[in-house]
Amino acid sequence: MYFNSFYGHDIINFALSKGVDTADFAMEQRAMEQWDNQGHLSYAFTATLMEKAVLLSQDPHFGLHLGEYFDLKATQAVDTIMDHADTIGEAFSYAAQFSRLISDAMDCWLEESRDQFTVVFEFKADWALQSDVAVQHNLDTALVCACKSLQRLSKQLHLPVLVQLPYPRPRHINEYYRIFNCRIEYRAKRATITFHRKLMSQPTANGSSDLLNTLLINARSAIAALPPTPSLTHAVKKLILKQIEEDRFPKITVVAAKLGMGHRTLQRRLKQEGLQFGQLVSDIKMELASKHLLENKQSIEEVAYLLGYSEASSFVRAFKQWKGISPGRYLRRSTP
Repeated sequence: MYFNSFYGHDIINFALSKGVDTADFAMEQRAMEQWDNQGHLSYAFTATLMEKAVLLSQDPHFGLHLGEYFDLKATQAVDTIMDHADTIGEAFSYAAQFSRLISDAMDCWLEESRDQFTVVFEFKADWALQSDVAVQHNLDTALVCACKSLQRLSKQLHLPVLVQLPYPRPRHINEYYRIFNCRIEYRAKRATITFHRKLMSQPTANGSSDLLNTLLINARSAIAALPPTPSLTHAVKKLILKQIEEDRFPKITVVAAKLGMGHRTLQRRLKQEGLQFGQLVSDIKMELASKHLLENKQSIEEVAYLLGYSEASSFVRAFKQWKGISPGRYLRRSTP
């Protein structure tokens, strides 16, 4: 569950280019000196950093502009592979295959129809539980980067035919239409960007098979060295979140059935990954509680109801176990 450390530097450096004072990121810079040794940033650190950059830059479209105006170091390895592919379709296929070199926060793949090809982004459950601000701006950056990649590879100003955003229509939308200049759907079930399919067969401007083979070998070695993502845990969290969207917390029997196994088998396999189903549900409730209280400004009673507690007092007790303090004190500490 990581972003490569270059992404943190990209966020900070772009914020500085917009006039934010270097001193405002002194604490994050010190923390990143330690993260740099590992080469990765945690979801929580990256989300907090993105939130702070958006706030300090006073740019409601920070993510869009980060992708549009800044030469991202975080994407250089993938960009180089794309640049040396033979065709645009091959380049985007490699981008999806090696997106984990940038982060594992989103799964990425291509879908083709008769007239179009679509890049699909699907949030990992742990990333989706981070702040809405961070999730939205990170996705905006990824969508703009996809558009810029097509234009760089083709040396032409090709634009998408459709962009689907899984969040509500933002208050300021002009920048979305200026950058993408196409139909945009809000509150979509998926995050996607779609282009004309005929572009896939076009040769790239700088294709080089010899160099590409070397790049692919290096990229596969780098992928193999990345921290593994427990596939079963990811699938279980994804199903839990989907059930929550349908206004109910699922039981283990329901999740196991959707995964095509018995609940005892699911328990055993989760234990092999060092987890328990009840703990996963509890962790998700903790993250959602923080989001509802801080971002959505909902009352303690409303959050208790949303998380399936029959009484607010039961939620308060659970929250104290999670955070060590009451929801009220947590709010007072977290609110400037």
